[in-house]
Amino acid sequence: MRSIVIAGAAGRMGKRLVDLVNAQDEAQVVGALEYSEHPFLGRDAGDLIIQIV
Repeated sequence: MRSIVIAGAAGRMGKRLVDLVNAQDEAQVVGALEYSEHPFLGRDAGDLIIQIV
């Protein structure tokens, strides 16, 4: 299984990448990065992925 970290996960392309990775059986999102002033900063990445998707 491939572990994927997505930079800019809360943006349009980042959200699409999260969707694409989650649709794959051989890959999983293990981290999500955003810029230092983003409103989601400091929240659990698992919660963010659920909200973004």
